[in-house]
Amino acid sequence: MFRETHIDSGNSSRHEGNLGVVQGNSMCIEGNSGVVQGNSMCIEGNSGVVQGNSMCIEGNSGVVQGNSMCIEGNLGVVQGNSMCIEGNSGVVQGNSMCIEGNLHRFGELK
Repeated sequence: MFRETHIDSGNSSRHEGNLGVVQGNSMCIEGNSGVVQGNSMCIEGNSGVVQGNSMCIEGNSGVVQGNSMCIEGNLGVVQGNSMCIEGNSGVVQGNSMCIEGNLHRFGELK
């Protein structure tokens, strides 16, 4: 059930994932994560680094920071309160939501 978990510290739960380092309250399910920090959950996603309160579902994310959620999207960097659904975004910053769009970068949307 568990595969190749190198370091596990804090309150964490991991299922069917290859994790490098897990810190804090985190849960990784069926995902290949490099580093998971803070309160985060990665489900069926290949994430490089996940920091803060974040959730990545079925998405290939490079870096996820802050309160963010990535669903079925290929993101490079996600920062702040953002949600990307079915979109290929380069950089997402601020309070933003991208749905089925190919964006390079955008800031706060009001």
